[in-house]
Amino acid sequence: MNQDHRQRFFIKDSPVRGDAVRLSRSYATIIAQKDYPEAIKQLLGEMLVSASLLIGTLKIEGRLSIQLQSSDDNSNDGSSDSGLLKWAMAECDHEGNLRALADWKQDTPAQQQAWTQMTTANEAFKQLGELNKGVMFINIQPLENGHKSGQAYQGIVERSHDNLADCLAHYQKQSAQIPTIIKLACDGLQAGGLLVQLLPLSQEEQMIEEQAKNAGDDDLWTRLSVLTNTI
Repeated sequence: MNQDHRQRFFIKDSPVRGDAVRLSRSYATIIAQKDYPEAIKQLLGEMLVSASLLIGTLKIEGRLSIQLQSSDDNSNDGSSDSGLLKWAMAECDHEGNLRALADWKQDTPAQQQAWTQMTTANEAFKQLGELNKGVMFINIQPLENGHKSGQAYQGIVERSHDNLADCLAHYQKQSAQIPTIIKLACDGLQAGGLLVQLLPLSQEEQMIEEQAKNAGDDDLWTRLSVLTNTI
């Protein structure tokens, strides 16, 4: 399979919504534009999937970007708290158009050697610096006929975890007050992800929810969380 794929799904008679994304062709095109280390290739894959998942939660025409900026301690020893990843960004618009870029420290033999020893997205993500260091942003720019329209939005994402997926899920829960699960994966050839959200209930839906509880299904979200975490 060399195509990109996106699928929205709902859990019947529940306030649960989800999206699944797989990127093959567009991901391969983007990472071929620069000789990225393996770990950065995989991190960019996760970022592209994340942007694609999150733009799907918005009811606007526009684009959403995720930006990472390392802590700047100017250390050149190649250690894990040195911020060897300078910056990375991934963007997706409402039509599914994608782009991504990254830059990294590779001036010294120690830095080059450090990158050759990293093979996963999480290892590249940690090169933003120690936990709670580095900066993450989500930028949303509404568009009209391809031009900027309306007020742009920028949210700061707390580096509360040592991986991108959990940081973004935490951000969604804190900023939008929507319980969210995000699972991301990338093998350097293709990237994929899953987003599951527990949406706010209308009055009618609250009645349905109460009926479900009375029928013995009061732990739907808990069960979905457990099942999703097995992926």
